[in-house]
Amino acid sequence: MSTKCTLSDRHARKVVAQAWRHLRKHFPDDARILSVIVRRIVPLSDEEEGAGYVGFWIRKLFKTKAQQQAFEKRFKHGQGFGFIKLVDNRDLTLASVAHELGHAFTSRADVLARCSPVSEWAHESVADLHAVRWGLLTFKDIEKRHGHEQAGRSYSRIGFGSEGRWHHGPHPSDTPFEYEGRKWVLSKDFVFSPYVPPVRKVRKQKPWNF
Repeated sequence: MSTKCTLSDRHARKVVAQAWRHLRKHFPDDARILSVIVRRIVPLSDEEEGAGYVGFWIRKLFKTKAQQQAFEKRFKHGQGFGFIKLVDNRDLTLASVAHELGHAFTSRADVLARCSPVSEWAHESVADLHAVRWGLLTFKDIEKRHGHEQAGRSYSRIGFGSEGRWHHGPHPSDTPFEYEGRKWVLSKDFVFSPYVPPVRKVRKQKPWNF
């Protein structure tokens, strides 16, 4: 089965095609799985684009437990069939396409392995993990996106208090971030862990000579 793309903008279609060519050449097994899991790629609605979305993955829910088990037996990656919605203009980037394909490729085991304090961030970090592994997303892309979110351009649909929450979460860095009064770090393997301050070395004082 081949994923159908109904984007109309020439640039957008070219970017999507570039992503597929790269995957088929360098990651053929992953490309075969994605071509079955991702049933189609369609444009965002005017309302979604106006709200600032660039793209998202929509997974179709299983009607029965047996259907889910059959899917998991057939595929080691992904959590179900679905489709991707993308911005249909020149704003579409290879990084955005790769991130949404990463969502489609994400398994439940991938999410649990992130050890994230926020479920939403676990899903987002796995999508980035796959996109980086494929060579379609760079750490500079992630840092740039994080900078936009810090500027308040992309808040999560799930907010808390009056602050809201960054949808994609923190970017991989040795610098800790704080969440609910606790400091965390995100490694370049996209695994969250509590921040442990480095142990300061105490210089041994030379003995006095009398």
